[in-house]
Amino acid sequence: MRGQRILVVGSPGTGKSTLARELGARLDLPVVHLDRLFHDPTAGYVDDRPGWRRHVVEVQLPQPRWVMDGHYASTLPERFAAADLVVHLDYPTRTALRGIFARRLRPAGSRPDVPPSWRERVTWQLLHSVLTFRSTETTRIARLVAEAPTPPHVVRLHSRGDARRWLDQVG
Repeated sequence: MRGQRILVVGSPGTGKSTLARELGARLDLPVVHLDRLFHDPTAGYVDDRPGWRRHVVEVQLPQPRWVMDGHYASTLPERFAAADLVVHLDYPTRTALRGIFARRLRPAGSRPDVPPSWRERVTWQLLHSVLTFRSTETTRIARLVAEAPTPPHVVRLHSRGDARRWLDQVG
């Protein structure tokens, strides 16, 4: 398996955190859930976005090994530059929409990638992000890969089935 610094990106609702958790377990790599760090009130970054960004760039990225999930635009260039493997979950919009509504039905505190106090909400902002993701972010992802000082290897998965098959090949 290629990669000691693996970045998992994709639209909300595509299962980035689930895939990151599984990859981390299979490859014995620490997993960094950016949602957990961003939304955890005890971490101190909920009202300090510049502090959160500094933490990701200056503390998390320099670590020698990680699987990191999340698609926070403010840190994408640095994360692409630091990653040696990018897993792009390029799923159809309908799959992402199903994902955000399905996780809304899970009991509070059941997602290890967000703080226990996190309450899942489907907002217009979230829906807009999902509905426009493929038309805006796929191009950005390709550009960031090309602009990285040492371009990372990219695995582009188009369905949850693709992801399962790829994980089976990983180990």
